[in-house]
Amino acid sequence: MGSERGDRDGGAPMPLRQDLSADADAAALAVYFLRELEVRVDALDRAWMMGTIDVVHDIARHLRGAGGGYGFPEITREAAELERAILADEAVAAEIGEKLEDLIDTCRQACAGGGGRP
Repeated sequence: MGSERGDRDGGAPMPLRQDLSADADAAALAVYFLRELEVRVDALDRAWMMGTIDVVHDIARHLRGAGGGYGFPEITREAAELERAILADEAVAAEIGEKLEDLIDTCRQACAGGGGRP
């Protein structure tokens, strides 16, 4: 599932490009967002490994809100999917883990792309 988009198969993540107009201010903000994104991806991974699902949920909620605003609607979509999996009454660890990996892959693609536009 994620290997076609990300690096779960051991390869480098495919770049994800920012979806904003050619606004220089937006590009500068995206650089800041991408630096923070790397930190948040590491925090997501640590929180999942430690079993602190509330922290995973908080980070996902933040990324859902911020992703689209910084020109990365894919991050918003993946974060929303992870949030839904966490909040679902029938949520199981495997589904949450899959959604978490999808979000992490998407974030890594954004970092690999550097926020540049095609």
